[in-house]
Amino acid sequence: MKRIEEMLPNMYALMSQLNPIIPVTSKPKVVVNDTTVEMTTAVINPSVQIPIAKLDQILPDSPAAIGGVQEGDLLLSFGPVNAQSTPSPLSGIPDVVRQNVNQPINLVVRRGTVTVSLYITPKTWAGRGLLGCHLTPIQS
Repeated sequence: MKRIEEMLPNMYALMSQLNPIIPVTSKPKVVVNDTTVEMTTAVINPSVQIPIAKLDQILPDSPAAIGGVQEGDLLLSFGPVNAQSTPSPLSGIPDVVRQNVNQPINLVVRRGTVTVSLYITPKTWAGRGLLGCHLTPIQS
């Protein structure tokens, strides 16, 4: 998998040289609830691979849902917070949310066997809280 991630930029560059008529993008876009979300690829530091929580509820039309978070995702990092950043990583998440209202926060989640980098923007919405999701701690 690491080799594939390393080779992707070369593949995109080669494809754009071979056929400049077809645009090649490394940031595909998807539409979630009438909002366009730009998906990104990222090389994830292996030390951030330990899950800190499971996202077990994502409310419809919430900032979490709009950002592409899905029920069952395992949270590996939330902004600067990960399993290695503090002895109690979940306690740092509310501070990150409060400090970043209306600003995107990078989340790294494990979805099945794939690691996904997403951005969610905490904000006031029709539901409760600023994110619209529920986390359950991972028991070590």
